[in-house]
Amino acid sequence: MGFKEEMKKEMGNMMHDFNVGVSKEWQIEHAGYSILLKNELKKEELWIEGELVDEYEHTSMWSYLRPISKLKGVLPNGENVKVTLGGVVKLTVKIKVGKKIILKEKIKVAIAPPWEGKEAILPYLREQAEINDRIALLPLPDEPFSIPADEMDVEVGYRDYMRYDLPFGSYVKKLIKQLTMQVSEQSVETRKATYTRIMEEHVRMYGGELLYEIQEAEIDPDLLRAEMLWFMEHGAHREVIKFALLILAYLQVDEDEELLAFMARHEEFTVFAAGGLSQESLWHLLLDDIQGWGKISAMYHLEAFDQARKLWFLEQRWDDRNKRKEVALLRADKCEIDQLLYKQDFTDKQLSLIAELIGDLLQPMEEGIEEVLLMDDVMKGGTVLRLFVQIIEEKNLTESYRTLLAEILHMVETKLSYVDIEEEGTNEVGFVDAEYSIAELEAVATHIRRITHHTK
Repeated sequence: MGFKEEMKKEMGNMMHDFNVGVSKEWQIEHAGYSILLKNELKKEELWIEGELVDEYEHTSMWSYLRPISKLKGVLPNGENVKVTLGGVVKLTVKIKVGKKIILKEKIKVAIAPPWEGKEAILPYLREQAEINDRIALLPLPDEPFSIPADEMDVEVGYRDYMRYDLPFGSYVKKLIKQLTMQVSEQSVETRKATYTRIMEEHVRMYGGELLYEIQEAEIDPDLLRAEMLWFMEHGAHREVIKFALLILAYLQVDEDEELLAFMARHEEFTVFAAGGLSQESLWHLLLDDIQGWGKISAMYHLEAFDQARKLWFLEQRWDDRNKRKEVALLRADKCEIDQLLYKQDFTDKQLSLIAELIGDLLQPMEEGIEEVLLMDDVMKGGTVLRLFVQIIEEKNLTESYRTLLAEILHMVETKLSYVDIEEEGTNEVGFVDAEYSIAELEAVATHIRRITHHTK
């Protein structure tokens, strides 16, 4: 989103909240007749006996700043009704019938709390869950005023895997200060201050620092939990819901697991709720409710205690390139790929999945940095490559995996071509890096050249 479009959206949100703050109605009975005065940011209306008799529309902010608005009408008995409204910081309202003042009131004009006049997300999802078996991908009610135009088509849950700027300077410390005041006072104003600051940044970018600072601040956990539950019930912006879920998951209160499990069913929130769920709840969630980015988020919290669960991680795959890249290291770790290859405890179909996973691990860790691969972070990465190549030869599958073997050979030759490997300050003598010994990579290269040459 360009700067102009972003400012336009922010101004629209501010004007909405300001309109909620100034909107007010006055209903008066006089001489048996009803008089209704409506005041909004962009217009004022005078109604008599259920009929609109006069109105004034503000066509711009400048017209709203005029000193006084005047409306007129006539009661069925012939008495004249005159209304005057004036002021910006304080709004003075006066209604006269004939020469008698029947209403005079002065109210403070302020921007309403950002959650007022908007649909709260948690109650909305509860209603949707009653009519939908799955809520994982449902659009959220804050999309019109929270999502930039260039992110409207982003897949649910993916925003928190995108790269955003880190919060500037002391953002988290200031947020903790406001949160501490909120927990202490529990007022609309302190909630509004915290809520507004939360909306300035993406929670995923500072979540770890936030939890550390909460621990250091020694905020009363019971009072903090109460405020986060308040945010959950009233929050109309997804970043506020994510903030509250992150803290509730951190607090680990048993009574909150049902709420966390429910919110984890929507893939926009899975990554923030999953940390507070039991293994049983996580497995149930993965098997029944979520399939996309939420599933990937939950997988990071799962433990594979037996062989069946380890193989489950191996068998999880996506056609989407971003998902495969995000989950490749996780799958390799959880399925213990080196042990699978060492024990050869897999079917032919599972071997093809291992090969596909190795192919994913040969991709660059970051775009534009071709020399750093995902495989570089796999424990015993060199051993994994050596065992895989040996198994391919033993099973006489060289032709089926010729393309992958060529990719492995290219990767190995690139690693071995590094100049002055032994003099790299962070590497041991005889190692390309922590997971690749020179001898092992040379053995892999020699083996691939031999078996591919023999099958030509």
